Amino acid sequence: MTATASLKIGSKIIKLLNVRNPKLIRQSPDKQNISSHVEKAKELDETFKWILDLFSSLVAEIAKTIIYCRSLKDCGEIYSLFDEIATHSEAPVVSMYHSKTPEQIKQRVLSSLLEENGDCRIVIATSVLGMGVNIPNIRQIVHYGAPPDLETCVQEVGRGGRDGQPCKAILYYRPFHLAHCDEHMRNYVKDTDKSAGRIFC
Repeated sequence: MTATASLKIGSKIIKLLNVRNPKLIRQSPDKQNISSHVEKAKELDETFKWILDLFSSLVAEIAKTIIYCRSLKDCGEIYSLFDEIATHSEAPVVSMYHSKTPEQIKQRVLSSLLEENGDCRIVIATSVLGMGVNIPNIRQIVHYGAPPDLETCVQEVGRGGRDGQPCKAILYYRPFHLAHCDEHMRNYVKDTDKSAGRIFC
């Protein structure tokens, strides 16, 4: 069983398992509770102003958010936008989660996210924060840069709204980001491939 697999990956799995005439059960990855948006990124402070403005609210009122980045460099630059807030807050409201993050911090971040009113509200992460993570009440999934393919995008968007409540997914991109993803992902971002776009309806 797998949550997301393209036809190509599905065929490869069947071949590797040496299964003959398998009975395949497929279900659409569409989630009615997730609304998706694609926008061109501006300067970082302008792009993420709406998230920075959330800190005028009480910490518990900030919607749990994952910001997915395509590189450690982007993680660091985006985190620096929140650095003053993160430094002066009594609790780690904003955290990073990537391959270089110490295991102890990773566990602390996940534990806080799993708590209904945990202090950690915004996580800036790479794809390391993905499969196997089941946090029910993530309300916002943000991509900074297009994922490499639709399968990855669906997998990461699928971290949100797992309790069936509304979730917002937004993808910010710059033109150079599209050089690092496949044709289907580029078409989705450009909204030219309608069949790809329906995955996120």
